[in-house]
Amino acid sequence: MDENRFERLASLRRFSIGVLIFVAAVILLGIGLLAGVELLKSLRAEAYREPLERAKEYFDWNQYPEAIREADVVLAKASDQQDAARIKIISLIRTGRGREAIEVIRARPGRLRRLPNFQLFLALAYEADNQTAKAVELLDSVRDNWRFQRWPAYQILAEYLIQDMMRKLRTSAPSNPLLKKVITRWRWSDMFAANIFSYFVDDFKQYERGIWLAKHLNARNPSAVNANNLAWILLKADRPELREPRRALELARQTVSESHGGEASFLDTLALACFVNGDPQSAVKYEQQAADLDGGKADYYRRQLKKFQEALSAASSPASRPATRTEP
Repeated sequence: MDENRFERLASLRRFSIGVLIFVAAVILLGIGLLAGVELLKSLRAEAYREPLERAKEYFDWNQYPEAIREADVVLAKASDQQDAARIKIISLIRTGRGREAIEVIRARPGRLRRLPNFQLFLALAYEADNQTAKAVELLDSVRDNWRFQRWPAYQILAEYLIQDMMRKLRTSAPSNPLLKKVITRWRWSDMFAANIFSYFVDDFKQYERGIWLAKHLNARNPSAVNANNLAWILLKADRPELREPRRALELARQTVSESHGGEASFLDTLALACFVNGDPQSAVKYEQQAADLDGGKADYYRRQLKKFQEALSAASSPASRPATRTEP
């Protein structure tokens, strides 16, 4: 009796150990597979890292043909790379190639096409292709779906685009209480306003609309954030007639003074304002301060700093003479 009980206990023990070994092996295998996948992703990302960085840099400086070229290099290596797709789509839109932008968007996987930012990209592409009525129809059909409701900033952008596009079509658009609330009550949502502005300028390159929005916000609520946004877009607009470099320099100096030089983004704007107004030495100084304050955007600040240092070296060269830079 005792021998049978002992044998059963020994069998149970062996079985338990076997189960534990099996579970451990499955876990180790899973970890190995995950590590392998991450390694493959890393190697894949490394393969397109440099062209993606170049695409971002060209895009930041509104050099759209070059940005498209580098984005194509990335997409040839990784067709699902969203940053490269965004850069290519918006660059096509800004160069009046709306039909090509529509084709690029439609070639994206369905799950990506349904994202709010890609729906907004598609509407802007329709507008660039002289299909403004179709753009309004698209925005009206998606602005209240659950995806847009999860990102209120995108929902407000959709509302604004609908009203602005309908104004251009000389048709009336119903006043939207959400848009009116955001336009008229910025004090409760200063950073939210900055978030919307960032989407307009950084993601969508809607400079004309962004300037209107920035001026409106700064007039309604003259805060350092709104003044900095206005200065930035007056420097970065991709059409010369939209830029106001001297006013931007005044606004940038004001925001840095109000923040006592403690906000990296304000210093970055002031550096760009100095650069555009022909003072690369001050640009280098303020960009270095921005880089020292904010390590999170170190790559971007280093790229800016390098440009300003190169301009300063060229201006200091005996063979050169100082020149005012007008292109951001």
